[in-house]
This record gives sequence, C-alpha cells and structure tokens, in this order.
Amino acid sequence: MNTSILCSHFGRALAALLLLASLLSLPASALELVGEVVKVVDGDTIHVLRDNRLYKIRLGGIDAPESNQPYGNAAKQYLASLVSRKEVRIETLKKDRYDRIIGKVWVQPADCTRCSTTLDANHAVVLAGLAWWYQYYAEDQSPSDRGRYASAEKEARLRQLGLWQEPNPVPPWDWRRGARTPLPTSHSADTECGEKRYCKQMTTCEEARFYLNTCGVTTLDGDGDGKPC
Repeated sequence: MNTSILCSHFGRALAALLLLASLLSLPASALELVGEVVKVVDGDTIHVLRDNRLYKIRLGGIDAPESNQPYGNAAKQYLASLVSRKEVRIETLKKDRYDRIIGKVWVQPADCTRCSTTLDANHAVVLAGLAWWYQYYAEDQSPSDRGRYASAEKEARLRQLGLWQEPNPVPPWDWRRGARTPLPTSHSADTECGEKRYCKQMTTCEEARFYLNTCGVTTLDGDGDGKPC
C-alpha cells in the first residue's frame, strides 16, 4: 500500500480512537453531567466544573450570534443570567471536533427557588430571541425538541425579541463564513411572507426554506425534521 495512503488511514483511525477515549472519560452516566458553571464563553458555550475537572459545553440545538456579531454580547449576558455560578444538569448528546460536549443544559429557574433543574437553558435563549434554532443539526434532537425549538424561534420572531428587532439579521453560520450583511437571494418571494402554506404552492426549494424558516409556516415540515417538503 502506498505510504501516504497508509498514513492517512492511520491518522483517521487515531483520531477516532482519541474521540472514543474522550467520550469514555465522561462520568459513568455519559448521558448526564452535573456540575457548576464557572464561565460563560458566549451565547451558546459554557465551562462546567465537576470533581476538579473542567468540561467545555456547547449548547445543542441552537446557534447564538458570534461574540463580534450584533447581539453576541447580549446573548452571552442573557445565558450568564440563567446559568452563571449555578449547578446545571447536562444531557449530553455527543462531542464535537473541538472536544466540546454537545448537550442540553438544565438549570434551576431564577423565579422558583424550590424547583430543581427544570429550565431548558438552550430553549430559553432561543425563546428570548438571542439564538437561532440550529436546524442543520435537527436530527440530533428528539422530535418533541425540534417542535419546541422551532416554536420558540417562531414566537421570538413574531414578537420581535432580541435580534429579531432587526429586519433581516445575519445567521451566525453565515457570519462565520465572512458574511456581514444578509446574503442575497434569487427569489422575489424571499423579500416578504405571502399566503402560501403548502409544498405544492412552492416553486423552488429556496422559497420553501424561506417560508419555513423566516415565515414560520410549519405545514411545510410535516415530519418535523427541520427541512421543508
């Protein structure tokens, strides 16, 4: 076998083993991690301390504005108000390439001192209009969570909360690619929400995505996978 190909296979195998080792290093119950939030990095990333070990947590199912993006600091401050210096319970989903645990963060509601960790912080940030529901990774969520997060974003849009005060905010996944203004679209229907409600009324996939993601027409997503038609 060619040496370069062999090295390539070895490199991929080693990366897979390292990822497996990192997952096995989680507490015995890999589906749950309990610890104290010692740092809020941004609107969707926190550091949690457990047994003198620091865990980097990426809130699953959401994507908050980047730190250098409009509303980035607001998202960070809001998340901090929910979880900073509090004990949280994290339902872990997986680890990403940056060695962060992807999970749902549960915390005690600020207005209920007798409650346990019953507030879904990920959902709360979306509901406050300070993060997008991250539909690209919708398949990592349960069907019920997909519906809840989609509804939270829709409500925040309708109420023009947080970043939805802007007419057309730039999603963080576009911002990370260097976009600093809304990306242009080729379909005229993307400039405003019309009366269309069903897949048979759509003329392009782009239009269907616009009606689902921007106008909140959930009838276009019958199976709840975050993708229209």
